[in-house]
Amino acid sequence: MLWSGLGRHDAPLTLLLGGAAEQNIRWGNMRVLFFGGFLNDTWSPIEQRYLWFQSESEEDSSWIWVIETDNPKQDIAERNKRPIFAQRLDALGADVRYWDVRPRNPIFTFRRIWKILKEVGPDVVYTHFGNSKIYLEIAARLQGRIVIRGEHNFAFESFRRGKFLKRIYWRFVPNHFLAVSRAVATHLELNGISNCKISIVYDGFDFHKHLSRNKEEDRNSLLCELDLPEDTKLLVCVAKLSRNKGQDILIEMIKCLPRDDVFLLLVGEDVEPDYTKSIIENLKSDARDRVCLLGYRNDASRLMNAADIVYLPSRSEGLGNVVIES
Repeated sequence: MLWSGLGRHDAPLTLLLGGAAEQNIRWGNMRVLFFGGFLNDTWSPIEQRYLWFQSESEEDSSWIWVIETDNPKQDIAERNKRPIFAQRLDALGADVRYWDVRPRNPIFTFRRIWKILKEVGPDVVYTHFGNSKIYLEIAARLQGRIVIRGEHNFAFESFRRGKFLKRIYWRFVPNHFLAVSRAVATHLELNGISNCKISIVYDGFDFHKHLSRNKEEDRNSLLCELDLPEDTKLLVCVAKLSRNKGQDILIEMIKCLPRDDVFLLLVGEDVEPDYTKSIIENLKSDARDRVCLLGYRNDASRLMNAADIVYLPSRSEGLGNVVIES
């Protein structure tokens, strides 16, 4: 398996460098609490890398995973209905702790994660997605633990809210940042984050999964599945349906094209219902016969391989995994 960014011979813990070296913590004895944020039914290289951390971690190190839930005492039958990511962690024998998050009761939520941190006693806390990570980061710093945050986007763009408070928080709470690209690292530096607190860890991919595919076979099977003519020009966009990903831009483009042999596939789950509704309304015009919403698919690599052009019209993107994979 060939990985970019995360070499197969690199111990995962060495990627979480932050202030750990300054604290003279030995890697072999390190306990890391990992909070990946929100979970859903989709699957992406991000979740795959998280699982690689668990499966490849050093034998004498400890990974503890925290997963948000509104029912931490759910039985086994209910847990089998959880997202694939959580189920695969269980299959790997991971140490998973369920965090009862109640957005309308921040005191309760904070007390719950405080208790988990005390029980687990991690040396390092790593956070990524989700708003709940703020509770975790503050609790961890108050307990004297190292906080490392993964950052994959441009958090201080003009359209984002609370930039002033965010700058203060980011300067003093996280000990270190892992940026997914040079652009994201530069963005952090321009907004007051010291470059000595930033490391760049590029996203890793299993290239063999894509390079081993047969383009002609994928294309023919997809055209047959969609009942489209052989001379159809396939345009594919793989991204969750959200304004930031910009699927509406592609639809407007399709409507302006004078030719009718171009077909657009929008692949991705609905995460912003109002935005998806607006797209569907827009499709009721002259574009409805040239655009298809496929929803979430677990064969995205096949769809991209079959395409003539892969688009990612994001309004903001730290490092588009789809662009690299395609």
